Amino acid sequence: WSWSIAELDEFPARYEAWHRDQFGLRDLLLATSARVRLGVFGVSPTERVEIGKDDWMFYTGDLSREVFSGDAPFDELRLEQWASLLANHRALADAAGARHVFVIAPNKETIYPDYVPRNWHKRGPTRLEQLAERCAGSDTARFFDLRPALRAARANDAPFDHVYYELGTHWNARGTFRAYHTILDEVARLGLPIRPFSWKEVSIEPTGGSGDSWARQMYAEHFVEQHDFFVAPPAIGDVVRRTRPDGVRESICVGTDPKAPRAVMFHDSFGDSLVALLSSHFSRLRCIWAPLADASVIAEEQPDLVLEVFVERALVSYAPVEAPFEAAEFVPALWKRAQRTLYALDP
Repeated sequence: WSWSIAELDEFPARYEAWHRDQFGLRDLLLATSARVRLGVFGVSPTERVEIGKDDWMFYTGDLSREVFSGDAPFDELRLEQWASLLANHRALADAAGARHVFVIAPNKETIYPDYVPRNWHKRGPTRLEQLAERCAGSDTARFFDLRPALRAARANDAPFDHVYYELGTHWNARGTFRAYHTILDEVARLGLPIRPFSWKEVSIEPTGGSGDSWARQMYAEHFVEQHDFFVAPPAIGDVVRRTRPDGVRESICVGTDPKAPRAVMFHDSFGDSLVALLSSHFSRLRCIWAPLADASVIAEEQPDLVLEVFVERALVSYAPVEAPFEAAEFVPALWKRAQRTLYALDP
């Protein structure tokens, strides 16, 4: 409570918001409403989610439905900006002596179009399809396409065991493992001596929870079922998670082999699920959870691999014009990596 004019003016609206969130039996009423809407009418209690086949839940934010349908394509300017960003990141990572892999994690509806809600009709290409066509055959603008590997993984689907969470937006344990294995296969193809763990080497352990699920936010988790598992690799590096003063979350991973390659990963929530699996393959792996890659981190870490992992929705929410690397930022790293003297001035 405050007697200031500004605080008194704001108090009624703030109190009403608090009361709506705290009044008695609120949770019970919301859960009852969700049960009726989902169980009786088959509709979502929130506009952020729509219900698809077999009661799967699909996120509608970031124009997900419109992009899937082809109703929100790239214009030529934004498409070219993304292609330029990919070319810029690859060229300057190469110049700094690092391999570069930009991964776009597909939206769930991209891998499971047969489960989308009935009103999600394809009328044109998605932004990912446009970018893939733009980059086809390019030696400079390239991203690593996980769609074939994840679609192939569907062959082993079973009830409550798909590649993505039925009630969420992310890939689950099996999808995470397939992405990890496919990415490291590409890294090995680029010349870094890394062998991913095989499916027989990892163990699948139930977490006891439901994992990524919109049902929890709908107060419907107790009657909408989903299983969650964790992929436990045979070895995990020493992982320290921290939050920087600017609010950016980082994971610093130190592997057991000091001679192993060094890596930097810029990522969103999809990349975060890969940290444990990747941690033991590198002598040092620094993971930055941020929407834009940071050239100063590359200059500081001097990695052998620059990995970027962002969900397909980033093609809507991120502004590529804000994220190019500047060549000058890499000068210190280039100087430190130099192994050959071209000219010496003798006093």
